[in-house]
Amino acid sequence: LKQMFAVCQQLGIGKVEDYIHIAYGYMSIKGQGKMSSRLGNVVYIDDLLDEAKNKIKKIMSGARFAKLNRGTDEKIIDKVSEQLGVGAVKYSILKVGRMQDIAFDFDESLSFEGNSGPYLQYAYARAKSVLAKSPDVRSYSTSDVEYIGHVGNLEEEELAILRTLYKFPEVVLSAAQNYAPNLICNYLYDLAQKFNTFYDKLPILNAEKENREVRLKITRASAQVLHNGLYLLGIQTPEKM
Repeated sequence: LKQMFAVCQQLGIGKVEDYIHIAYGYMSIKGQGKMSSRLGNVVYIDDLLDEAKNKIKKIMSGARFAKLNRGTDEKIIDKVSEQLGVGAVKYSILKVGRMQDIAFDFDESLSFEGNSGPYLQYAYARAKSVLAKSPDVRSYSTSDVEYIGHVGNLEEEELAILRTLYKFPEVVLSAAQNYAPNLICNYLYDLAQKFNTFYDKLPILNAEKENREVRLKITRASAQVLHNGLYLLGIQTPEKM
C-alpha cells in the first residue's frame, strides 16, 4: 500500500500523507479451522450473513419472542431477522481491536445475552417499548439529561446511566481519532448493561409522577444514544422485538 500511495502521488491523484492504511487482524470461523484462499476453504461474507440471519430467525421462533410472532407479518419477522443477523456479524468484528485476530463464534455473536449486537439491539427495543406506552413522550434532547441532573435523590441505577450518557461524545471523538470503532462498542455494551439493570430494578411507567417523568427521560436518552451509537457502527435498530 505504501507503493500504491507513492504511485498515486506520482500520478497527481494525491499526496502520500493524504492516505492511511487501516490494518486489521485475521478472521476465522470457530470450529472450522484455519482458512486459506489457496486451498479454497474460505467463508464468503454473503454466506456468513445468510447463515446468521437464518439462525436468528430460528431463535426468534421460540417462546421469548412469542409476542412479536403473534399476528406479525412474516415479512416483518424476516426484516428483523436480517437486521439482527447482519448486526451480529458487524458487531462481532468491530468490538475487537483492529490488530487482534477474530475467531467468529455463532453462539456468542447471536446471543441475546452478553457482549453482542443482538443484546444491544434488544436493549434499544426494550426502551422503545416503554416509550411507546407513554403518550406524553417526546423526542430526546440534551436538556433531558440536564433536567435530570438537577433532580435530587436519584437511585443508584439512575445515576449510573447519567454518568455514562454524558461520555458519549468523548467516546465517538476518540474512536474517530484512533480509527477504533471498538471503543464505541465497549461504550454501548456498558450503557446497555446499565439500562437493563435500571429497567429490571425500577418501575418506570408505574412509578410516582415525579419519578416517572425522570425515568422516562432516562429511558428516552438511553434509547437515543444506543440508536446513535449503533448507527455509527452501521447497525440497524429494530423498534420491536
